[in-house]
Amino acid sequence: IGKAKEGRYDLQRVLFGTNFWKSQLVARVRAPLGSPTSLTLYQGGHHKLYAEHLAAEVPEKKDLPDGGTWIVWNEVEGADNHYLDTAVGCLV
Repeated sequence: IGKAKEGRYDLQRVLFGTNFWKSQLVARVRAPLGSPTSLTLYQGGHHKLYAEHLAAEVPEKKDLPDGGTWIVWNEVEGADNHYLDTAVGCLV
């Protein structure tokens, strides 16, 4: 957490790796129902829209020069991801 001065108001900002936290969120959705870390969505209603937003980005595995891998999340063209972004912000 850092502080930035802008005008008369103090602003706080948080810098975080979105790719890591998106992977953490998906792990919670995929966790077994009822497990302590699971995120449960139900069929229909608002949960359907929420699930569509969570599926608005797809992971892509990238190779690193040192031989490791990195997961990068890419937007699906035309899909809304607002709820995905806000859910990630809540995890942070």
